[in-house]
Amino acid sequence: MPTFSGALDKVTFDIIERYATNLVEAIKNNLISVDAVASGRLFNSIRFDIDIVEAPIRKKGLITEEVVDTFRVTISMMDYGKNVDEGSPPHWLPYDPDKKTFPALYNPGGVELGWLQQRGLRLRDRPPTMTFDREMKSLAFLVARKISEKGTRATHFFRDARRENSINKLNRALQIGIGQEVLLQLKELKK
Repeated sequence: MPTFSGALDKVTFDIIERYATNLVEAIKNNLISVDAVASGRLFNSIRFDIDIVEAPIRKKGLITEEVVDTFRVTISMMDYGKNVDEGSPPHWLPYDPDKKTFPALYNPGGVELGWLQQRGLRLRDRPPTMTFDREMKSLAFLVARKISEKGTRATHFFRDARRENSINKLNRALQIGIGQEVLLQLKELKK
């Protein structure tokens, strides 16, 4: 937690921290509601950081030489979260010729399970003589081919959470919180 020069800085930080916490919680809840949690890696990677940075002061729309300390909120997650949120255009997934499969979907003997294994997906009409390995490789090919033709669908888990927790809500919370703190300080001065 940063060091504050006054009560208003602490109030502002607390409000921004509450906003960031609520935003991350909304992002995670949306990820669950769109059924986009398989391994939990993306879910567990979503976090926020609050930094104090210098920002130029604007006067009448012009940037001045003066700077002021301000708070910067950064929401971070694994890189592929962008594709889960926005979807992806048609593309072929990386293929492993040694395993003869697409490791992102089916990773036999790998440290991390493929998406099909995490989801527990199986072929609907598989022949009784088909081995599990052959079934998973077939299913992985079918999914990879579909992605190569249509891409992946957008879930908007991040976009929707940002809309629900708009900057207007943060501004309103700051106005109320700072206003209350100013009133408290004025009362203290009157004593």
